[in-house]
This record gives sequence, structure tokens and C-alpha cells, in this order.
Amino acid sequence: MRKVMYVSLLMLFVSCSEDQTTEDVVVDQPERAGVVSASEIVKLMQDAHGVSALEGKEVTFSFRDKLYSRYSFNNKYGYSRSGTSEDGKMVIDSWSGDDFKRTINNVAVQISDTVEKAYQSSINSVFYFALLPVSLSDPAVKVELLGDARVKDKMYTKIKVTFDEKGGGEDHNDIFIFWMNKETNTMDFLAYEYFTEGGGLRFREAFNRREVGGFLFQDYNNFKPVAGIELIDTDKAFEMGQMELISEVVLEDVKVK
Repeated sequence: MRKVMYVSLLMLFVSCSEDQTTEDVVVDQPERAGVVSASEIVKLMQDAHGVSALEGKEVTFSFRDKLYSRYSFNNKYGYSRSGTSEDGKMVIDSWSGDDFKRTINNVAVQISDTVEKAYQSSINSVFYFALLPVSLSDPAVKVELLGDARVKDKMYTKIKVTFDEKGGGEDHNDIFIFWMNKETNTMDFLAYEYFTEGGGLRFREAFNRREVGGFLFQDYNNFKPVAGIELIDTDKAFEMGQMELISEVVLEDVKVK
């Protein structure tokens, strides 16, 4: 699965229009005065995390011994990942639009379209999770309000996110649920169901939230639920201790400039 950190997925960051309107599917209105649509919930969450602070900026961070970079300029976006291979060579993958390039020790190398897509998918997955909730207003995103939920004695607005096939990436069948803290509007938990490599469920708990360049970055405890848990019930399973901690998703040396 691409997403990880990252998260299988996508995908969505290859699109050059991060500021499009989310499609609304109103299922159950949360008890929040003045909020009448799913897109307003998304906007509240994006404002709380400082999404607008990333416009026109370059974001860099280290994740699992590799350096990631994303820049935006005039609504165009570029991405890169660099790191040392097992044999000690510096490998850099970068692209903007359809122009993908891999270099090894500063020498460009040819790769197949299939391998290129796999590299892009992996990098996109990392950025997807690292910069949430940035991508929740992408044009392929569809949002449903699922109502309120209590997790760790705090109240949350619970939303479901799915993707159109067009523009939704190879993993457009993936399904996400996000929990927005009703006091702070921050995204404290997320869960997703993926269908590649045998499929599965993951539930993530945010920690180490910190502001860098006006944006709230956060790390995650990554859980795997026990068998028989449905995606919609992952918060209940978490509360009942029916989750296995399988990894930590940690961003290091985060910079916004």
C-alpha cells in the first residue's frame, strides 16, 4: 500500500489545483452553529492547521532517512525525494507536471513508465499524509458528514472522504475518515481503508503537533485494528483497546520557506 507514511495513496498532490471546491454529501449535520456543509467542515479544519500559509512556499522534511521537498509557484507544484541507496549512491527523484527525472550521483537515468509511476505514488503518499488536511479540497475529493463522536473524552465531528476515479489517482477506491476536534478544529485522528496488496485498515492518532512557518505539522501513532473491525468503527475500537501499534510516522527537520 502506498500510503503510509503516505500514505498507499495517490496521487492527489500531482494535481496543480489544490484550492478547488470539495463536493458535499450532507449525511448528518454536526451540532455546530452556522455550519451547513461538509466543505465548511473541511475549511474550518484547513484554517486551524494553517493551510494557506503553505501557498507559494517550499516545504522540506526528513522521513525515514530520506529528504522530501515540495514547492509551489504560480499554481504549479514540484516534488523531490533524495537519499542514499544501499550501495552508497545518491538517488534523487523529482518532477513537476509530467516531467519526471531520476538521477544517481547526479547522472540522469532512464526508467520505465511503470517504475516512474511507482516512485511518484510513493512520494505522493508521503506528502499526502504529511500535509493533511491540505488535499481535502482537491477536485476529486468527496466528503460526507458522519455526525459527532466522542474519543478520549473529547467531542469530534466525523467526516468520510472518498475520491472520484477521474483525478483520484490509482488508489481512488481508498476510503478515509477524519475526526475534527470540535473545540480546536484540528484533525486529531484519521483512519483509512485501502485495497491494494491485499487491503486493510489503519487508524492514526496525531501527536507532537507543532507550528512551522504558520502550518501545524503533526506526527502519528499508526495502528492496525484487530480482525472484524469496520472502518466506521475504528474510533470505537481505539477506545476499547482493540488496536495494535505498528509504527510511528515521524517527520524530522521540518522547514517552510
